[in-house]
Amino acid sequence: MSKLSVVLISVTVFLWSCGRIKKEDRVYVKGEIVKIFYSGGGACRVKFKDKSGVEHTSYNVESIEKLRHGEMYYTAYNKNDLDEVNVYFTAPIIRDSADYVEGKGYVRWNLLKKFDNSNHVRFIYSYSGREYMRYQKLVDKSVRKGDKVDILINRHNPKIAYVIKNCKITH
Repeated sequence: MSKLSVVLISVTVFLWSCGRIKKEDRVYVKGEIVKIFYSGGGACRVKFKDKSGVEHTSYNVESIEKLRHGEMYYTAYNKNDLDEVNVYFTAPIIRDSADYVEGKGYVRWNLLKKFDNSNHVRFIYSYSGREYMRYQKLVDKSVRKGDKVDILINRHNPKIAYVIKNCKITH
């Protein structure tokens, strides 16, 4: 086996293990995206408050395309290690439903991933005469390329939109 293969396998195993918090150690909170890094595959920083109300910022090795500052997702931290944090990109949080309008999107691409048991989709939509493209992780595996989907579009920042179907959106 080449040195490159060993390095790639080691990095993959490390990244996979970083996203695994034991169920009994998870504490679920709301997390806000405060920084996005796209070089080398993507990562982000997420801000959250622990159960005692203390604010923390953590680096998350996973990110998604077209992520925007200020978006909120359900997040879990390890109660024994606050540096161990998972952001659940399948579970966006909508702070105020009045900020969103319903629309239609068209799925241009999808990929089922066994690694995190999710469906990754890329969809296009129009708002106020402009076309946008968005990427989202879904729990629903029935959404496929070519499907028309119901979406929610942020009227103040239309680059933010979410597929409604089976997407654990919390108002």
